[in-house]
Amino acid sequence: MAFYDDMAATAKELITEFGFDVTLRFNNGTHNPTTGAKTTSNTDTATKGIFTNINKTLRDDFSVMDGDRVCVLISDVEPTKNTKLLVDSVAWQIVNIKQIKPSTTTIVYFVQVRK
Repeated sequence: MAFYDDMAATAKELITEFGFDVTLRFNNGTHNPTTGAKTTSNTDTATKGIFTNINKTLRDDFSVMDGDRVCVLISDVEPTKNTKLLVDSVAWQIVNIKQIKPSTTTIVYFVQVRK
């Protein structure tokens, strides 16, 4: 698996050098069934990413709308669909996630986002 570990390290190095700061805002909501009250809190996690065009391969995997973008994220933090992606104070909703994981090593995440 050293080959895929090297690929992940190279992806991280390139995205860190040429990409931008990204904040993943995880929504940690809880529901009290007795009172019906819902409590929400957010946890922000810093990572790195880079925007790319939605190419033919990704169009086949994602349902794409005008204005959608794809952000390639390093594999340090696993995003979820309940996560918001913040870039330069602009919030993007995560629509789809494609994990590039050819073995036991995640290389990157392709994250389709929408404003």
